Parts: sequence; structure tokens; C-alpha cells
Amino acid sequence: MNNDRDLPQSPAVCNFFRPAQFEAAHPNIFDRPGRLNTWLRYRDGNGLVECGAVFNRGKLLFINAQRFAEWLSGVIEDDQDQDESSFERAWRERREYDRLDHLVNSSDGRSSPCEK
Repeated sequence: MNNDRDLPQSPAVCNFFRPAQFEAAHPNIFDRPGRLNTWLRYRDGNGLVECGAVFNRGKLLFINAQRFAEWLSGVIEDDQDQDESSFERAWRERREYDRLDHLVNSSDGRSSPCEK
């Protein structure tokens, strides 16, 4: 009987993992339970789908390890030559919104940061 471990692996798919496999293989990244699940739950908004790190085939969810590492490190290389991932863009926009909200609602009575 053939042992499945003796079969050659396809180099084209050696970087594809199911979520449980990926989490188990990288305990240095997933230091607490639920971290990967949280990222996957918001994958459409945080850039994982956009950069190709996560994709579905039918009901199965797969992770491309190389693309995931690029997403995690902030080095997204895609055909559109984006300077920042959607996650970084959303984070920057949120910080800007918070800054503007603070200026508008400041307690010093000024309505604009330019007024003296």
C-alpha cells in the first residue's frame, strides 16, 4: 500500500493551506486563539482577498502562504502597483477621521485648527 507522504507534491500548490493547517504551521504568527479567524472574518475589507492571500473554491477557503506573508508585512506586490494595501489605507483614513473629529469637537472652543 502506498503511503501518501511518498507522493510528490506539486510545486504550484505547495504554498496553499487550509486555515487550520496554516494556523498550526505558524504558531509564531498566531500567538492567541482566534487571531486568524478574525483576519479571515474581515478578509474582504482588510485586503486579504484583494491581494490574493485568501480565496474560495466552492465552500473551501484556502490561504496562499506567500501572498499572506506579503500582506502581513505590508509588502503587497500586485499588477496595479498600489502603494498601500486596503488595510493600510483604511487604517490611515481612520486615523485621519479621528484627528479631524478631535479638532472639530475640541474643548478649546475653536471651530477650525487654523483659527487663532
